[in-house]
Amino acid sequence: MKARSLVTLCAAATLNACESPAVMAPTAAVSSNGVSYEIADLGTLGGAAAFGDQINVLGHVAGRSQNAAGEYRVFLWDGSVMQDLGPIFSCCSKVWLNDNDQVAWTGPAADGSRRAFLWDNGAARDLGTLGGTFSLVEAVNNQGQVVGTSGVDSSTTPWSGGHAFLWQDGVITDLGTFGGASSQATAINDKGQVVGTSALDSTSSHAFLWQDGAMTDLGSFSPKAINKAGWIVGTTWNPGNPHYATLWREGELVNLGTLPGDFGSVGLAVNARGEIAGINCQELGCDERHPFVWKAGKMTALAPEYPFPYWQVVVAINGDGLVIGNRRVNSHTSVGVVWEANGVGQNLGTFGGAQSGALDIDAAGTVVGWAETASGEHHAALWRRVTTPAILAKKP
Repeated sequence: MKARSLVTLCAAATLNACESPAVMAPTAAVSSNGVSYEIADLGTLGGAAAFGDQINVLGHVAGRSQNAAGEYRVFLWDGSVMQDLGPIFSCCSKVWLNDNDQVAWTGPAADGSRRAFLWDNGAARDLGTLGGTFSLVEAVNNQGQVVGTSGVDSSTTPWSGGHAFLWQDGVITDLGTFGGASSQATAINDKGQVVGTSALDSTSSHAFLWQDGAMTDLGSFSPKAINKAGWIVGTTWNPGNPHYATLWREGELVNLGTLPGDFGSVGLAVNARGEIAGINCQELGCDERHPFVWKAGKMTALAPEYPFPYWQVVVAINGDGLVIGNRRVNSHTSVGVVWEANGVGQNLGTFGGAQSGALDIDAAGTVVGWAETASGEHHAALWRRVTTPAILAKKP
């Protein structure tokens, strides 16, 4: 693994270059409430790219990295060492981590097919299938329950005919469908409630909530996330017409509406307090995007002064209402961003390159993702939140 270092973001009121010659120091702004971020380089497994997908309560990070041969592998970083857990099927497949350091991902089986894996107690386990040739991971909870989609016979593929599954304690369970050929699991909470979509027939599908062995029809929307209380957030799509961020809670579907003047909205994340983050679209193609937070029945824009046409996307919201995501700073460069509870957004820094990406945030406001080096490599990154101006690293 490559060497790790800790450098700090500039404590400046504007996006000015850091002046320390000792490190690849990034640029950033301190938010209006005096918060800044220190960035730590978690390195790679020997290759030129690594991405930190998730962080748990222990401060450990799981993600994807190239090794020296250029192969993408799954890693678990324990605060000092990046451990190689095994191969991943694709560089773009997300890795999932729970608070017990169990890691789930989609990797290659011995025959080269896609298969769900779970790392637990020092070993990676193939979770099998529902009788088909593939299984794909979508999430893991703190009980070690894994959900995803699996083939049910040799004719089904990852794009058609698969069924949502729940794996627990060595048993993989078919969650079924609403009568159509396929279903897909999207998320699971620590109560074991599973959400996803199921086909009704060859042309339509509905959201479902699966719990205690039964699948409940939630209506015509696409669920994205579920919180501890069982609140489900997603989007109601209307082809060619406005689409709306949607909340399902206690049997009721709530249309969250849009910000004034916007065409539609998309629900992307929900925290334990029921605060929802997503994006508004100015038009059908969603080229101009306005991130939002919805709480107590009100939708509020995040960083409304940020200019068109540089789109923004929301990734996650933590329990204190901090929202992370990514936004373009010019027509071809994107950076990770944190929006404070007051709606002010600040860009996260890099390791000397132009780009970064935020992928997860913990309860303390620590962000993980990736950042570019001056030589163009992408390293797994961790941004620690500090509430006093950062002191730049100096040459010894």
